[in-house]
Amino acid sequence: MLHHSHYTQRLRNYFDHLDPRSRELPYTLDGQLLNAAAMSVEASENRMQREIDAQSLGTCPANLDNGGIYYRTPVPLSLPITTSGPSKVEGSRAGVYKVLQPFDDTLPVPSAAVLDSSRSSVPCDSPVLLTVTGTDLPQDSGAINLPIPNRLYFWVTNLGNSASTISVMLRGQTYPCDYWAADLLPQSETVPISDNGLFVTQKTWQSVEDIQVIGLPSSATLQVLLFPFGCPYQADPLRPVSLAAYRDILFDRYWNVNGQLLEEVYAINRWSGFEVVHNYQLPVPMDGVAVEPNTYGLFGYSGTKVYYADRREPLPDNLSRAVITQEPLYSLSVSYDQTHVGRIRAVTIHGIPHESAAQLRQCRLRVEAPNGVSYAVTASGALSSLDGPSGWLGGPLPNLSLALPWTGTYVFTLECSDVNNLITQDVQVYLNSVLTPLATLEFNRLVPAVKGLGFDARQRVWVWTGSFLVPMRFSYDAFIYDASSRSVYTTELYDSVRLTV
Repeated sequence: MLHHSHYTQRLRNYFDHLDPRSRELPYTLDGQLLNAAAMSVEASENRMQREIDAQSLGTCPANLDNGGIYYRTPVPLSLPITTSGPSKVEGSRAGVYKVLQPFDDTLPVPSAAVLDSSRSSVPCDSPVLLTVTGTDLPQDSGAINLPIPNRLYFWVTNLGNSASTISVMLRGQTYPCDYWAADLLPQSETVPISDNGLFVTQKTWQSVEDIQVIGLPSSATLQVLLFPFGCPYQADPLRPVSLAAYRDILFDRYWNVNGQLLEEVYAINRWSGFEVVHNYQLPVPMDGVAVEPNTYGLFGYSGTKVYYADRREPLPDNLSRAVITQEPLYSLSVSYDQTHVGRIRAVTIHGIPHESAAQLRQCRLRVEAPNGVSYAVTASGALSSLDGPSGWLGGPLPNLSLALPWTGTYVFTLECSDVNNLITQDVQVYLNSVLTPLATLEFNRLVPAVKGLGFDARQRVWVWTGSFLVPMRFSYDAFIYDASSRSVYTTELYDSVRLTV
């Protein structure tokens, strides 16, 4: 499936700011062409970053490549097979065959979850280890208990107008711990904090003897967490946000469950608050989400169910209709309306004038809904029947807010008639998204409830039940075909493997 790359806006920002159609509108022809290039750039950067991270034990992407364990099945020489491999691979257990999927380490879709026998469950009453309320004075917390070795996370809010940099100084034993007497001296790390948001230590800590917080203003709060699922927002470091108004500046992307919606948000600064860059209607209410490190996976959890989804923004349908063949009087801008209140989402719509905009006599905005029915949009932002002269407005299109009662792709068309009654139009598509899980896993036989899901410093999975951290691992029921060795490599061990050419 094709996606709208987070790199695309970074490329569009090299258009002149006086060309808002090319710089701001995501699905124009030039936007679509840039997205194809952006997806390639994004894939190359991810591969390169993985190689760089693999040079250090502390940053090695250990959750990839199925832990490096595969099971080989040679393809018989008598079986004719192309270099692309078999068209179908099935694995059998107890005489029951299951279709295996090609393994994709950028989006490894799990088929099941099991308890990890190499680790033990540990008591944990809360992912929040410490809460510090600012006093403008240095504060010393003393020792804190770590249920498991991990990096520590800091969630900072309400910094206000403070211009000072906050320093969080940790002292204790790092992991893995050295057992030579000369090496048992306490280690230290200082984490600088200059804004609201989520920060993380570079070192993995086994025990913390002391935490000092210096420079935290009286209006602010700092939480020390074992896992980020204790925060209301989950950071997505793999996909920063770019904006048309800020060339070469990247903003942190966060995920947030807001009622029936899953939102991708960012903050320009600490005073503006979070703004929505994209959102999805959830198939079921969820208690929280977790970003899978090093991949495009996203876990959501509700009760004892865990959902796995692709967190990249999907492209809408009907992209070919967003291509113009004649310069319009006005371009059409359609974007999410963050001011709209209610369960039904809405878009804000306005026109962007072109060079010949002064020749406009009247205009009409019509929309084709996902159900295939076309409507005219009135000046008040309501849908009306599309017949005869309905919907025509004298003068330019006013700024509108239009509620979207259906999910799916909407096709908006702005028709403009000039003084010579020549009609030009601009078409824009908009996807009112729904989160579609790629897999649904039932955890009721493993834990009584899923209150949180997170990844430790080695990217191993832990599920928090509310009182315990339970170690988990995922199985994938997937395969890789290697043409050079004429072999199929499966992620799990099967009694037999059946191939279809």
